[in-house]
Amino acid sequence: MGAFSPNRNMHIIANLGMLATRGIVYSSRMTTRREHRAQIAEARNVFGQVVARARFAGEPTVLLNRKAEAAVVVPFDWYLRALDALGEQRLLADQPD
Repeated sequence: MGAFSPNRNMHIIANLGMLATRGIVYSSRMTTRREHRAQIAEARNVFGQVVARARFAGEPTVLLNRKAEAAVVVPFDWYLRALDALGEQRLLADQPD
């Protein structure tokens, strides 16, 4: 995961209408997104529903491990946009570096 770099990311920030402060990027176009929360064991039992909620309704699910936020299931297009905004590329885990 790349660290925030003002020099590297200024064009991204300018294009997205965002403000960067101390490495955190804030958008002037923020919207409210419905978010679900579930314990990992609970989500495992209904994982198809968790994925369908992300895929078809665009609603992320925060996975909790002992009440601590551990991961988030998000729509795939959201993930791709996040990578693009961060200036990062995908590298499949089963491929050599």
